[in-house]
Amino acid sequence: MYFNVMQVARTYRANALWHSGEEAWRQRGRSLPSRLMAPVEPKRSAPVPGAVVPSSFEQFALETTQGLAAVLNAAVRVKQAVRKLAADSQMAALDQRTVRISHPDVLSAFAAPGAQIRSYTIQVDQAAAAPLVEGTVLPSQAETAIAVGSNQMKLTYVDGTAPFSVYIVRSDTNLQALRKIQAALNQMSLPVKASLILDDDEGTVRLRVEGTMTGSGHTFAITDVYGSAAHLTGIGPFPYTGKDAHYRVDDGEQIVSAANQVMLDNGKVTLTLLEASELPVELSILPDSFMASQGLHQVTARYNELLAALQHGLRFLNRPNVNRAFEEAEGLGLSLALNPVPVVAAVEAPDEQAEGQEQEAEPLPDTPWNRIGLSQFPDGTLQVDAAALEQLLAARFTEWQAQLRAPEGPVSTLVRSLNRLLSLPTEELLDKRKAAYRSFASYQFRPWGSLRTYLPLPLSGMLVNRMF
Repeated sequence: MYFNVMQVARTYRANALWHSGEEAWRQRGRSLPSRLMAPVEPKRSAPVPGAVVPSSFEQFALETTQGLAAVLNAAVRVKQAVRKLAADSQMAALDQRTVRISHPDVLSAFAAPGAQIRSYTIQVDQAAAAPLVEGTVLPSQAETAIAVGSNQMKLTYVDGTAPFSVYIVRSDTNLQALRKIQAALNQMSLPVKASLILDDDEGTVRLRVEGTMTGSGHTFAITDVYGSAAHLTGIGPFPYTGKDAHYRVDDGEQIVSAANQVMLDNGKVTLTLLEASELPVELSILPDSFMASQGLHQVTARYNELLAALQHGLRFLNRPNVNRAFEEAEGLGLSLALNPVPVVAAVEAPDEQAEGQEQEAEPLPDTPWNRIGLSQFPDGTLQVDAAALEQLLAARFTEWQAQLRAPEGPVSTLVRSLNRLLSLPTEELLDKRKAAYRSFASYQFRPWGSLRTYLPLPLSGMLVNRMF
């Protein structure tokens, strides 16, 4: 598409220079020289006396190039907006999902794009937990009772054992001693994590050791090998075992799992169980109404931009060819832009004339766009019907989504028509009957033409090679 636009621009510019230059030399009674310099355009704000004024042809070339670029760019932007809204991909707005949870303190949930829109009832009888021990509460600044010197301990877990030790000096407080044990456990990459629980108000501290994996299959024990550090701090010698999760989905049988992550809808819905609850949790997977609404608003805006570009291009577009591109989209309103119906002024009553107020145009009663929450006006423009769209998103989203993606629906039909428009050769988009356009006949590149002598370049483009 951009190649076509640049092709038009280059050809217009080259022929405009030849047109202006030859016209200037003819007025002086001389033939075109072998080398033609481009005329210098004066500034619009301060015209230079005697300077070459751009011809009507050059102005026509500029306006036509810009107008054609606007039409083609608008068509591409409509396709991009449709793709973001309804393309069959994880990025499409129609496939985005949100979740609603009746008790968010019991579980959390995430729904991936394309998840089935439905509700679940989740009963959490027990959340999975890792093995955990919280040691004895000790005065943080009191001198530790752990024996001075090296204290050796052993961590026993499912896959083996790991020895570790701490060295206590006479001046160590409980806080300092527990920090040494914490550091010894954490620096060995063991399946446990140690932390301190500080209470500044009470001036106390205790050691907390927790496994990194949940489930009853995971257990650990810390025992003293030499010294009494584990016993005095309250983290040994007993084994500590994790817990499995117990839950039910939609009144089904109880499921036991070592993890709190639950996969539903073939992995598209992920639950994380947080705590047990006597009451069932209602989980609803919903369409992302905000994303879908924003996507439809974007399509509407881009569609209206295309209509405006087509209406502006009536001066140079080849209407029969463009109409054929949109032939399948008859009834979508694009023909209203290319073939505008003249407005007949109505005779107003005296009191209405006195008010001097124009009545707003009413939307058309029945168009293909109504089924997807849009209103269309007599000039072809679209507007989102907020009330209708809200109802569709809330109660009939699946039906609305099917309409947007239906092969014979308005959106798919529009995209096919735009594809045909963008695939047309550039010269077929322009009206060759325009007088300024016909003047190019004198400047077509032919092997036997004089233009080859003056400008020996392999020019290509719709206006040079293909027009006639």
